[in-house]
Amino acid sequence: MVFRFRRRNGSALASLAVALLAAVLSCSALLASGCNGITQSSAAPGTYVLQITGTGTGSNVIQYANLTLTITN
Repeated sequence: MVFRFRRRNGSALASLAVALLAAVLSCSALLASGCNGITQSSAAPGTYVLQITGTGTGSNVIQYANLTLTITN
């Protein structure tokens, strides 16, 4: 019964295995990097305004948004 399932759904199992492998590798890459760009010693307490820019892939429309970040201590 297992061999019949593998013959009929082999491509589905292969796709699932590839997706699972990609998810595991992505998670481990994020955990390894740590995303630790700003440390407490390098950012002085205060209020910062960050401008975020996004560009549409099909339309090339550019939009901006301001993000206010307040650092205490």
